[in-house]
Amino acid sequence: MERGLYLCAECKEHVPTTVKNGARRTKNVLVDHIEPIVPVTGWVSWDSCIERMFCEVDNLQLLCKACHDIKSKEETGERAIHRAAAKAKENKV
Repeated sequence: MERGLYLCAECKEHVPTTVKNGARRTKNVLVDHIEPIVPVTGWVSWDSCIERMFCEVDNLQLLCKACHDIKSKEETGERAIHRAAAKAKENKV
């Protein structure tokens, strides 16, 4: 970390904590769960969700907003693939 800048674990860029967006400032640095709170294989339970949310530090990383948005979109896509596969399997039975 440099003064006012943080290192994104994905793109390795030094980014500020906030960026000016019109008249407002928005967050530009997010703490991300390396293993998502809701697994890409789909929802398990509230107990699992809470357990994964309150994880050890080694499951957390700092990402800039752009990298976090990309990672979140990829995880959402993987969940959709798993849901479609589960639904196809269910329809075959």
